Amino acid sequence: MIESLATALLLGGINTVYDFVWPQLKLGGPGGSTRIMLMCFVVGVLVGARAREVMIGAIGGLLISVGVLASYQYLLQTGAGYQLYVPWAIFWVSFALLDGLLNRDRRIYFAVLQGLAAALGAGAAYYAFASVWNHTSRIEATYLITLVAWTTTFAPGFLILFWHRS
Repeated sequence: MIESLATALLLGGINTVYDFVWPQLKLGGPGGSTRIMLMCFVVGVLVGARAREVMIGAIGGLLISVGVLASYQYLLQTGAGYQLYVPWAIFWVSFALLDGLLNRDRRIYFAVLQGLAAALGAGAAYYAFASVWNHTSRIEATYLITLVAWTTTFAPGFLILFWHRS
């Protein structure tokens, strides 16, 4: 449980830095590709570290980022309307599969179900805090509020993802 919350806090920190620093750099665009690659790399390293296979986890994270970004770009260009849902599910299911394969502790179908459950849990949390990013909240999005919102968004997914049968 501690590693789930620590991972959620780490990703919350990465996203908070991106939300506040990227616009200040004035490099154009929201920087979504860089953010996704960095998040996938970090999660891959952490999933790999749990199985004592850091390098395989890092490479797996980068490969997952390619799949997430490719699906996002494809859906964005086709206007399918699922720009967030499909890449979000790919992110969680892919990391559940990577975790299951590296730890060799669950069947593939269970890892897929676990990934889908993580996507639903984290997705529900994302939409619960969507007002922070849509600027429809009465609360000003400060560093702390943004960090809490991002961390709380990722926490349910990692609690589900890192849960294992004993």
